[in-house]
Amino acid sequence: MRLLPRENLNQFPCDELSRNNRYNFIKNRYPYVEYLKFGIIGDDDYVSLKFVNDFWAWPVIVEKDKRIITTIQNASDRFETLNIDIAEIENVVKLPIIQTFITDPPYTLHGSLSFIYCGLKMIVKDGKFKEFYVILNSAMMGKNLFKLQQILINSGIFLSEVINNFSQYNLPKNYQEFKRAKIFLHNNGISIKGLKRSSSSNLYIFSTYNPNLNKLRSFINYRKIYKHYDC
Repeated sequence: MRLLPRENLNQFPCDELSRNNRYNFIKNRYPYVEYLKFGIIGDDDYVSLKFVNDFWAWPVIVEKDKRIITTIQNASDRFETLNIDIAEIENVVKLPIIQTFITDPPYTLHGSLSFIYCGLKMIVKDGKFKEFYVILNSAMMGKNLFKLQQILINSGIFLSEVINNFSQYNLPKNYQEFKRAKIFLHNNGISIKGLKRSSSSNLYIFSTYNPNLNKLRSFINYRKIYKHYDC
């Protein structure tokens, strides 16, 4: 049973096909591993549940919504969960150590930076090549997508590959966006069938050897995680 998305937490769950895309991507990216401990930073999409029967996969889920954490914990006691606000990552005394991570952050500059920073805080520090995966909507990010890449480059993190139209999203009916769009379409005599879909996003593959986390952290303003235009 899927929980109703919360607008105040910017929850925009992807569809089932997109969940399958994420699951298959991780599985195909690491085809021969017998053990992979990886992070899922924010899991309102319930991607972790796809790995319940894959005993090579050991997800570490960071999620603020206690409802989601409870659902995941009930599904498997193999999964490790951190029920925290992303802005409180510095207060966690002992973080799990992961090999990689995937995240679908808020499509804002500070939201993306904070979720990436959280994942990198947990990733093993051994000076070896690492890659991680970030789902971003280029239209919603706008010019901040280039600003994000510039900050990451300056912090020793580089863009390796982009997979276009990787995730699709339905528009939650309890969101203000749905209500506003419905009124607009009605006033212009347009069918509301088009409201089912919200947008699609790309998968960005980043790589790094030794990221400068202190520098990356200096760019983050946690009060602006959900602000699109106030950078």
